[in-house]
Amino acid sequence: MHRVRPAGFLSAFWIAVCLALSLVGFAIASPAKAAGPDPVVYAVLFYSPTCGHCEKVINEELPPLLEKYGDQLQILKVNVTDELGGELYRKAKESRGLDSLGVPALFIGDDLLVGDIDIPASLPGIVESGLGTGGIDWPPIPDLDGYIRSGSGSIARPVSLAQVTETPPEDDSGIIAEEEDLDPLFLRRFK
Repeated sequence: MHRVRPAGFLSAFWIAVCLALSLVGFAIASPAKAAGPDPVVYAVLFYSPTCGHCEKVINEELPPLLEKYGDQLQILKVNVTDELGGELYRKAKESRGLDSLGVPALFIGDDLLVGDIDIPASLPGIVESGLGTGGIDWPPIPDLDGYIRSGSGSIARPVSLAQVTETPPEDDSGIIAEEEDLDPLFLRRFK
């Protein structure tokens, strides 16, 4: 016996096939990830200009990473011997429930790396992982936004410690660096 299917069944079948094929074509034609800015990993490095371990991290360990990742790795250097830097350092320690903490200390996302062994051993993997997952925002340090807006600190670049620790003379405003002296890519987050 021969069954006759209603005309509506065939119409619905072909509509479903066409819809499925168009979705497959759309998926193939669309890029997997929307084009946008490259991910960025942000970190804060607390250091002292008289610290030999800090000098090693700044002069030997960070430059190859900064060269490799370019603008995708932004490290704010904070001198703990400056008044504002020391205050931010105190707040960073308190936010982690720490009474004391040595330098160099690198806050990156929720991670804290301390010393000239831990920082170079762990930082490359954290950066790679962070870039692979869309970047890492600034670490949760109280008043970090205000510190950056004040013009304090500097963005790590492959330079010597002598260049890093030279502090421009203060003017009457108490700001030690003008906004135009800071990297625009770095500042875009705070505008």
